[in-house]
Amino acid sequence: MGAHARNIGRYTRKALSGKLLTEELEWQRAHIPARFHSYVFGC
Repeated sequence: MGAHARNIGRYTRKALSGKLLTEELEWQRAHIPARFHSYVFGC
C-alpha cells in the first residue's frame, strides 16, 4: 500500500478535474500527517 500513497496525486488527477480536483488535492495536503508529506508529495 505504501507505493500507492506516492501516486495518490496522479490517481486523483485521473479521476477528477477542475474545481473538484483543486479542492481534493488541497484536502489531501491538509489532512495527511506532516511526517508523510515528503514521502507522498515528494516535497
